Amino acid sequence: MIENPDQAVPEGLRAAVLSGDFDHALAWLTDNRWPKTLEFDALVETVIDVFLDVEPKAAGSLLDRHLENCSVEPPPLDLFVRRIDAACRSGDSKHARATWDLVGPLVAAIRDREERHTRLLNLGAFFENSGDLEIARSILEPVIVERRSDPVGSDSSGRLTAAVLVNLATVEFHPACRNFSRGLALLAEAASVTEHTTTLGNIAFNRGFALAQVGDIAGAELEYELAAELFGSAGAEPNDVAFVRRAQAALLGRVGRVDEAQVLYEEAIEAFLHAGAFGEAARTDIGLLMATAASGKPMSQERIETARERVAAAAPASFAELLMNIANIEANKDDLKAACATLEEAHTRFEGDERFLDAHRAELSRAVMLRRLGDPQGALEIATRARDAFVEAGAAQLLAHADHNLALIYSNLGDRKRAVDSILAAVCELDRRRHELPSAHDRLATAQVTYPRLFEAALDIALPDDELCAALIERSRVQ
Repeated sequence: MIENPDQAVPEGLRAAVLSGDFDHALAWLTDNRWPKTLEFDALVETVIDVFLDVEPKAAGSLLDRHLENCSVEPPPLDLFVRRIDAACRSGDSKHARATWDLVGPLVAAIRDREERHTRLLNLGAFFENSGDLEIARSILEPVIVERRSDPVGSDSSGRLTAAVLVNLATVEFHPACRNFSRGLALLAEAASVTEHTTTLGNIAFNRGFALAQVGDIAGAELEYELAAELFGSAGAEPNDVAFVRRAQAALLGRVGRVDEAQVLYEEAIEAFLHAGAFGEAARTDIGLLMATAASGKPMSQERIETARERVAAAAPASFAELLMNIANIEANKDDLKAACATLEEAHTRFEGDERFLDAHRAELSRAVMLRRLGDPQGALEIATRARDAFVEAGAAQLLAHADHNLALIYSNLGDRKRAVDSILAAVCELDRRRHELPSAHDRLATAQVTYPRLFEAALDIALPDDELCAALIERSRVQ
């Protein structure tokens, strides 16, 4: 330890931290020299913990300086772990990977297996949440191999094994993977190794998420309800329930129950803010924004800018998704040039995060804007590239959206045959998804919300083929 007793902690900084005036504390730490004392270290780490959720980029800068000036040498492992957390939250994958190269050997040297695996579980979760699936897998896979080969029978050990399996499942469910069969198998294995109620709630929640992604809306609803029931009976953290409410809201939004979705989004935001999970509150605000836009309610530019600022500061890794929703709002106001610019920004950010399927999703949306702006040839080039990517990824719903939009583009270009072929392909995918839904309400809402105006477009393109129009009218009926 290197501590200089003559370097007192400034009273203004101490008072700011103790009173919760963390903006003032951050300003002081940014502008002044740091004394090397244990008390100063503790104050700095308090400020870092606050800004990890509120402004992870600022927390990362403080951690870099703290690692250089820490009164303890070498600096504690926790500081390096928190640096990875801050880098992952702020989307700085290069810094996160570089710090992991330093931390990995230190964690591997921990003798106690449960402590070592707990550390690795947390680190894997950081990388998974940031979308760096390669590193997440490289951390978590060896852990589960070791635990399977030498299981320990205690309840706490079972919970840890289940947690690792759940995190690996979320890697498989990520949009860049979409390996739902393996992910669901991992969740089934997790459920078999623990009876811990909160952990079982987490497993049900993730099962619900996977089922929602593959279009099993009824199954997803049941799993989310089970998760909420398990969390409630276990007296789980408000955060856990907030995650369920957000997921339920997203599910309701997908089938057109937008007013109900808004209530649940607001409930989730309030719970996240109450728990101090500002990053999750910001991510939830994206869903609320989308639901508000879908409901047709007016939204001020000030409200949009507030969301941009909140997400950029607290959840920068989700900023591109927010941009997609802002572009939808701009398009709904017929500000198509602004929507195009927003979608280009979203595309650039998705590519920078190596979320290439999402980048093509942004490009498909931009193709829609270009067609509406009178540039069907430019729209065709972009939409065709996006469709090829969706085919390669096996992303059926995105493929249907591409076919729908390509049909409109071909129609604008006067290529009726290709327009008909494309729109019928989209209708076939809608039919497949609707038949999996439990109620006539959900089937109708899915047609209206997830595949908006598809049948109207199909009928416009089918004219003057009376036989094809009659077949489409019959298929459009909701049983």
